[in-house]
Amino acid sequence: MRKLLIIILVLNMLLLPSFAIIEDDFVNATLDKNLKIKKPQETVISNEIPVKIRIKDELTTKIRPVEGDYIEFETVEAFKSFPAGTTVKGRIEYLSMNFTWGVPADIIVSNFKIGNKPLYGEIKSTGADRTLWLRPVIILSTLLGGIGVVLIPIRGGHAKIKTDKIYTVYYR
Repeated sequence: MRKLLIIILVLNMLLLPSFAIIEDDFVNATLDKNLKIKKPQETVISNEIPVKIRIKDELTTKIRPVEGDYIEFETVEAFKSFPAGTTVKGRIEYLSMNFTWGVPADIIVSNFKIGNKPLYGEIKSTGADRTLWLRPVIILSTLLGGIGVVLIPIRGGHAKIKTDKIYTVYYR
């Protein structure tokens, strides 16, 4: 038993220096020699052209659009060989309707195309979020007198993409 214990201790002593060879790559990459955090290098993609677009007809979740529907936008300014007013199609990628307890509607439009060429970017819109004040009021008034149940059907706001707002997507 004593010999086995001595062998284990000797092997541990022989293998112990090998653990000091392991280096932390994350620390080496993010800290300098003075143990200060290095500033990250910003990568700028210089071949993206901003394209300003606006929706042709106002989009709102009141009309109950469907995910996957195509929406028409138009360019506000001319770029490359496309004049101002060129039709750009975007697709509704995500849609959630407003709900009780003040939950707002959300809509995300992306997958833009001008002709057959893709544009990169997305448009997000969220309705009025009433959950911040409505939920505590409902819970407290229900606990104190039961009246809060009447407030549960109050819905959040509808998401809107208006014609007067200009959005930017990118052409590569």
